[in-house]
Amino acid sequence: MKVLWVTNTSCSSAEKTGGNNGTGGWLAALEKEVKNDIDLEIAFLSNGQTQDDFIYNGVTYHPIAPFRSRSYTVFRLKRLFMSWDRQDMVILQRLEEIIRECRPDILHIHGTEKCFGLIYERMGGENGCIITDGKRIPVVISIQGIVQEIVSRYFTGIPEAEVRRHESICSRLSKQSLIRRYRQLVHQAGNEARFLRYTRFIIGRTEWDRKKSAGYNPDRIYFHVGEIMRPEFYYGRHGAESNGTADEGNPESGKQRLRLITTFSDGLYKGYELLLKTAAELKKRGVDYIWTVIGYSPDTDIVPLSEKVTGLSSARLDVRFCGKLDAGSIVKELSAADIYCQVSHIENSPNGLCEALLLGLPAIATNVGGTATVSNNGISALLVPDTSPAAYCNAIVCLASSSSKIISGEGSRAAALIHHDPKRIKKQLTEAYKEILDTADKPETLTEKTGAISGAGISRQENISSRNDNENCI
Repeated sequence: MKVLWVTNTSCSSAEKTGGNNGTGGWLAALEKEVKNDIDLEIAFLSNGQTQDDFIYNGVTYHPIAPFRSRSYTVFRLKRLFMSWDRQDMVILQRLEEIIRECRPDILHIHGTEKCFGLIYERMGGENGCIITDGKRIPVVISIQGIVQEIVSRYFTGIPEAEVRRHESICSRLSKQSLIRRYRQLVHQAGNEARFLRYTRFIIGRTEWDRKKSAGYNPDRIYFHVGEIMRPEFYYGRHGAESNGTADEGNPESGKQRLRLITTFSDGLYKGYELLLKTAAELKKRGVDYIWTVIGYSPDTDIVPLSEKVTGLSSARLDVRFCGKLDAGSIVKELSAADIYCQVSHIENSPNGLCEALLLGLPAIATNVGGTATVSNNGISALLVPDTSPAAYCNAIVCLASSSSKIISGEGSRAAALIHHDPKRIKKQLTEAYKEILDTADKPETLTEKTGAISGAGISRQENISSRNDNENCI
């Protein structure tokens, strides 16, 4: 079986140049798990000057470089000024060339963020397949997040008017300004809505994305395939780097600082302002804590913006910035913490939370998007509203003072190891591929198969249950 992946990152080939996959490392982990079971080739979006194909560790890679040019000056100008519509056209043209050359049995597009799904339209797709030189190639799209949902929640924590008022002049002039990023997301959401309406085969991982994908196309066939995390998080363990634990009797006693930790990626909707407001609530209650932030530094544009809008200082609220870290360093930081805190306003299956749960770290998360599936509806992590700093503060105090009665770190780790079991996920994916090939030529529209859904991670029945004990902490 020959499968062509289409991805936003260079997957394992980043190792070739010493690159850091960052949050995309989970896709490299999946690649390494399945490449010996299928004939895998990968087309990936590149910001480079060239797009010559290459082979690395037995996998053929096809760069898609919309800004490519022999002239560095022209290359830089393209990166600065090429419109999104033009980028889409160049990307799709290159992708079509790759597909015609590769002639895969399945085209697997990872993510709905880019224009890749429009290849179905461009190549005259029909009944879930594109046709090249007489060969029918089924197209399956994996949902990582849903861009339209990000657009709708983008300004939840900080209104657009406040962003325009407080964003620095340097940020406004930047290609990656927060308002420009929003406009780009709106463009991407338009593309996403187009191809999700006619995509026949969908791979997802949460109850939320299952329902949302049905909203675009009720007749799509949905397969539940879990997510493999970076290897470091399977072998790490909460407490391995700890020099002590928080005072279990009363976190307000001052005997031991409560160590909170959050991992951030780019995005206004990631909720840094909620972290500041929650930290201010903890200060009011006299909680002695330190809040470690991974992924941001004091000059990351979202940090000063959030401080201006809220009137709160990160330094005065005992926020410790670590910047961007590699996986091993993140494991060390998480292992030494007491509670992981996800504060985002929209997520599907947040990698930071998944990684913390794999280490057995007690966690709190905002009840948004697919987070309920990841946390087993509050069993593996306390769920709180994303708009109430007081509720979040209360959950922190409650969890810190009686963690063993509310959330079991060991229990959360056991559940996460099932959710993210590499062998199980490899089986889910390869079985999904086989079923897609079996059904691709059938003219009738099929409904989602319960076997494909319930075979992944925690079963649907387990996901339905909830923990009443948590209600007292929200």
